[in-house]
Amino acid sequence: MFGSLFQTGDVVSTSLAVAALASISAAALMALGLTWTPERWRMPVAISAVALLAAGIDYWGISTLWLAGQKMTSGPRFAGWFVVHPLQVAAVYFFANIAGPVPAGVFWRTVVAAFLMVLSRYLGDAGYFNPTLGVLLSVAFWLYILGEMYFGRMGESVAKSGNEPAQRGYFWLRLIVT
Repeated sequence: MFGSLFQTGDVVSTSLAVAALASISAAALMALGLTWTPERWRMPVAISAVALLAAGIDYWGISTLWLAGQKMTSGPRFAGWFVVHPLQVAAVYFFANIAGPVPAGVFWRTVVAAFLMVLSRYLGDAGYFNPTLGVLLSVAFWLYILGEMYFGRMGESVAKSGNEPAQRGYFWLRLIVT
């Protein structure tokens, strides 16, 4: 990655390298944190670590592709998003489930919506159907996920818990997804 093709003025490869190293470092820190994390918090922390590791590997690969030809298609980005977005939604679900019980159906609906969000955007960008339709479907699935987080069972579970640290953490997680 940092061979002779890496130029100081190449903003694209520099930003991809920073994103890769930051994601992999954060994944390592979260995985290390599993040793001192209370058991009930381990699932969302572990899923977040896997999502960060997947994102870091994806950025690393994209950086390598960029350095090889100084151009890039959107395909490699979608490959990472197909993995990372459902993992992020799963991590939020398990976080909310700690505060109070959230039905398993919410998990499956939001994870499938995250996958369909990426798939519809990919199909539109790849030309399988109208790109505008792909974006609109993607936004609709994203809004569904946000609806579950803000107004659905996940949000209700955290709000009813009375657990101030969990409510604060969930607030920030929702904001990140938003």
